[in-house]
Amino acid sequence: MLRLPEPPPVFDHQTRLAVARHLCQRLCARYGDEVRAVFLVGSVAKGTDLPYSDLECDVITRTRPHRWHAFFYHGLFVGLSFQPWEAYRAEYATVTYEWPLTQDAPWTALPLYDPDDLLGELRRLAEAALAAADWPSLLAEALADLYEQVSKVLNATLTDSPDPLGALAAARQAAYWAAILVGLANRHRYQGARTMYRESLTLPRLPAGYAALLPRLLLGAADLSRLAGDVWRLWLACRALVAACGATLDDDRLTRL
Repeated sequence: MLRLPEPPPVFDHQTRLAVARHLCQRLCARYGDEVRAVFLVGSVAKGTDLPYSDLECDVITRTRPHRWHAFFYHGLFVGLSFQPWEAYRAEYATVTYEWPLTQDAPWTALPLYDPDDLLGELRRLAEAALAAADWPSLLAEALADLYEQVSKVLNATLTDSPDPLGALAAARQAAYWAAILVGLANRHRYQGARTMYRESLTLPRLPAGYAALLPRLLLGAADLSRLAGDVWRLWLACRALVAACGATLDDDRLTRL
């Protein structure tokens, strides 16, 4: 078993919950009516936290501007995201193309303080946004970001100036966008970044060869030509999946300008 030099302290789920409630009390006492709600988010809210997980809270304010405050509380890493309510709710008024990973708070947040039921309002807003979402356009946006990383891999592997580190970094980003695209195609919200790739492999609509290609891109390959081939095969398969969902990036006649 790996032993870390000066390892970080280990915390359990109940301890993190207790710290979150204590911090909520301190925030309300310090800022008073300026605080409209405090939501516990991330893995602790979902009950999926592990021994070294951090603690994340969204602090909804009336006027206090956005600020992310990160600190260690008796060895526990804590992140507090302050944001005024109007800006916070605007994040969920429309569905973005990273929705499978970044827009789960309305369904997974745990209210620590919410006298006006802002979480209920947020959930209704998010459900309306989902009903109105243009899924083909979202898929096309994710496909565009995927191709940006594909082109970086090809430039780093198939030109006269190979860049192994750049190729590996872009390949991992290509895997990320492929997983986001798969989430969109299946309208599936991932539990978090830690489980996203594993979850994506269980979904019914997958690009051809995805199960074999995804781990190879995440792990990298010493043979750069193989890496380029894997990335290109993933691109072709993802493009075909998006086309089957009614979307494309092709616009030779510039009809979408």
